[in-house]
Amino acid sequence: MKNTLILLAIAILPTFSIGQTINKEQVVELGEFYSNYMFLSSPSKSVIKAFGEDFSEEMKTAVEFVKELTKTKNDLLTDDFLVLPDTSTLLIVYAVDAMHQNRRSKTEVNQSELVESVINGDIPYNELVDEYYQTLFSSVSNKNKPFNLSKVNFEMKK
Repeated sequence: MKNTLILLAIAILPTFSIGQTINKEQVVELGEFYSNYMFLSSPSKSVIKAFGEDFSEEMKTAVEFVKELTKTKNDLLTDDFLVLPDTSTLLIVYAVDAMHQNRRSKTEVNQSELVESVINGDIPYNELVDEYYQTLFSSVSNKNKPFNLSKVNFEMKK
């Protein structure tokens, strides 16, 4: 019985702790940054450098990813971004995109409430992964002109 309780606690604790450690206000700020620069406009180098400096450690990977998404001629097709990140980063990216989609919705939801529901929701892992790579490749095609992948070697085992 004792072993069963320990195993149950180990299985539940990581899921519970992910939502507890993500700073939701910082996710909202990251989502606003993404929406402002994700398509045609690009932030200046000084804005990119300064953005997210005061964010929590848990946010660092997502911040670097979103900053790279907004750059013209970005480096998203490098191992730093192509290798699947941790679940927290996947959740943050999913929330950032949900915020962006929410802005165009007829029935817009409060951004903080939306982030809260994503972070504490039960989103299937494969949807998180799909959203991450969809966001990555959308940015590559939007920001890298001319669009040319002929020199990119995708190593699937990485």
